[in-house]
Amino acid sequence: MASEEMDRIVAHLKRLGLPHAAQNLDEHLQQAAQLKLSGLGLIARIAEAEVLARNERAAGLRITQAEFPEVCRLENYDFKKQPCLNRSQVLELGELAFVDKKQPVLWIGPSGVGKTHLAIALGVRACQAGYRVRFFRAYHLLTRLYASLADDTLEFVLEELCSPTSLSWTSWATARASASTTSPGSSSSWSRGGIDAEPSSSPQILASMNGPVLWGRPRR
Repeated sequence: MASEEMDRIVAHLKRLGLPHAAQNLDEHLQQAAQLKLSGLGLIARIAEAEVLARNERAAGLRITQAEFPEVCRLENYDFKKQPCLNRSQVLELGELAFVDKKQPVLWIGPSGVGKTHLAIALGVRACQAGYRVRFFRAYHLLTRLYASLADDTLEFVLEELCSPTSLSWTSWATARASASTTSPGSSSSWSRGGIDAEPSSSPQILASMNGPVLWGRPRR
């Protein structure tokens, strides 16, 4: 293809908002020649690559906006160090059915067993699936809420906090739960532990060193 014609096509692709196609057009043409693709096959290949690139960029942006302290993934969780953890149940949570059902997930266990890793990993999965997520540590969240009471901005803060589809935070937390949850470092699962279950506008992922019966009690 003539250089002038190539430059014109690249310019058109950029104008149409297709940066990945513009940047990789030459590679697409070479692969099309090697694979002997038809014109329609080439267009399909370019369109598919553009969609994948756009989805990756969008997921990356959602992960950044979630403000995770680090990016953790379920694939990197060492289940061998927590043999009592129900691996199949954790992987099932990774399918994100709880998000559509607006069900919370609660991780309970001592420090160092991977509660935060699992909470973040589910949040990252949600970001990759197109959901908006926010990560909070309980102390910072409560500090922000108390500050909003002082300057009369509580309504706006609550509106902002409730806007994401999935909320993920760690450390001590207060919330109402309705879904069965797995406790890292424990031989059993916690399910509806006496908490008044109510539907939430957004599913929540919580991690705590204490069970729900201790929430709200002052630390000694």
